[in-house]
Order: sequence, then C-alpha cells, then structure tokens
Amino acid sequence: MSRFETARLSAEPVSAADFPFFHALWSDERVARTLGGVRSTEQVRAALAEADAHWEAHGFGRWILRLQGIVVGTVKLARCSVRDRAEVELGYALLPSAWGHGYATEAGAGAVCYARQVARLDDVVAFALLFNLPSLGVLDRLGFAAEAELDRPSGRHRLYRKVLAAAE
Repeated sequence: MSRFETARLSAEPVSAADFPFFHALWSDERVARTLGGVRSTEQVRAALAEADAHWEAHGFGRWILRLQGIVVGTVKLARCSVRDRAEVELGYALLPSAWGHGYATEAGAGAVCYARQVARLDDVVAFALLFNLPSLGVLDRLGFAAEAELDRPSGRHRLYRKVLAAAE
C-alpha cells in the first residue's frame, strides 16, 4: 500500500510524470519563500529522482495530492538527519490557490496515519520557519510538540516531534 486517501484528498507516490507540477510549485516565489528558495529545472529533476529512490529504499516518501483529480500539492515522509540524529520528517507544500482550506492539515494527518499504520514508525519530526505561522499552526493542529529551535540554510526553524505510540 503506497497510496492513501483522506476525506477530500487522494495521495499517490510521485513520479517523473509529475515534473510539470513540481516545477510550477517550486518556481512560485510565494511557495519557495518557505522552502529554501526557487528551484531550478535540474533541482526539480534531482528531487523527483531522489523521491523515487527514497520510495525504493524505505517504502514511503513523497506523495502528490489531488482534490477531485486536480493536483493541489505534495506531502512527504522522508528520512533525514536533524541535530545528528536519524529522523523521518513530515513535509508539505501546496499551490497558493489551495492555501487556507485545511488541505495541509488533512494531508499531514493522512501521512502521519501512514507513518503509524503502514511504515510502523515510532515518531515523526517536522520543522517550519519561525515566520511561517500557517505551517506552525498546521503542526499544532496535528498534535506535534515543539522541541527546539534550529538554524537551517533557509533560516531559523522550530523543530516539532510527534510520538506515534500505539496507545495514542
């Protein structure tokens, strides 16, 4: 099982065919402002290749999100290193036209459910720039606990963690 659905969204693993969407998403300065900057064509191609390899290696990764068949964003669970510790990060990005409708929270909840029930992860981290109040709100609504602040190449972030205990 690599797909999941929420009340309004369907999520399936990204593929090379999703390049036009990701190029548009990561070229939009409003989106890129919170994701480390606009990405070049080659950076987008590399990110999609990395997403494919991540799925092969770990059985989870980046999904493309559709609302009634129309692509609105992406959500991911990705292995990473944070403060010299191996972690799995929840991340998400939506087209500006999809902002403010609760899709990030809904997609995040779906990915967290996947992390718990399918990937059998113990916990998941997420981080957002301190000025990105909408994203910080998403993480609060998803029940993540603030753990620390950290500097990343794109600026100061708040690090969050959600424990995925079976009793939760």
